[in-house]
Amino acid sequence: MADDDDKKKNVIIIKKKKGHGGAHGGAWKVAYADFVTAMMAFFLLMWLLNAATKEQKEAIADYFNDKIVMTEGGSTFIRKESPNKKDADNKKKSDSKPTVIQLNPEDFEGQKNVPMELWGKQKLKPKEFAEKFQEDVSKKLGDMKDQIKVEVTEDGVRVQLVDADGREMFQAGSQTPTALGRRALNFIAESFKKMPNNIAVEGHTDATGQDEGRNGNWALSSQRALSARAALEGEGVDPSHFQRVTGYADTDLYVKNDPTDPRNRRVAITLLFPKPQIQQDEDEETGEGGGRALPNE
Repeated sequence: MADDDDKKKNVIIIKKKKGHGGAHGGAWKVAYADFVTAMMAFFLLMWLLNAATKEQKEAIADYFNDKIVMTEGGSTFIRKESPNKKDADNKKKSDSKPTVIQLNPEDFEGQKNVPMELWGKQKLKPKEFAEKFQEDVSKKLGDMKDQIKVEVTEDGVRVQLVDADGREMFQAGSQTPTALGRRALNFIAESFKKMPNNIAVEGHTDATGQDEGRNGNWALSSQRALSARAALEGEGVDPSHFQRVTGYADTDLYVKNDPTDPRNRRVAITLLFPKPQIQQDEDEETGEGGGRALPNE
């Protein structure tokens, strides 16, 4: 009996500490959190794309297509049309057969004497075109004639809408045109939509305010340029005619000696000259080619 009692007393209990693993572990929580985060980012992206305007989507697309260009002085290039298939094919041909082109500054200067396309029933040279346009401004927009500046540049006929004290073309700190600005843009659209020329739009600010942030001069000048483009397109200007829309902030002042002058706040719209045609003369015996830039006739 004593032996039996000793066996009963010497009972050894071994407890094993079990860890949670497999489906009962915590790793799934981390994976699930990553999944939820990714889905949240995806739906946020979808919401932003739905809220973005057509111009903003095109600018984003151009950015990822390596189409963003920074001009001298750091100005931001907002939008640039991608080359079409014909341009790409022409570039491919030119790359396969290099051609030496001699560019003469006088050829480009000659563009100023090349007749513009029809203005009504008249075919005018650029200077005559600018004078006619300014004359029409004086007749139809007499109260704004001092705020609409017309000039012939090396790029084309440039029309600038400049601010004056108490007579702004855009609402303060905004991309929304004032009543004056809308009248001026409608008048320009009515004239330019008859022309086959490409168009460039630029936004400029004065040196007041800040350069950074959503409300900075860079953003404001770019937004106003896009707003002017939208207004022109809304009045019938062919969307395919817009070659570039650019924001310059305060890097290209209208009044150089006074960066805070209100006239520095402006939008410039240029009816561009056609690009000079390249005439190539090729020697059949030697196979060597050359050429020179000629203005369109």
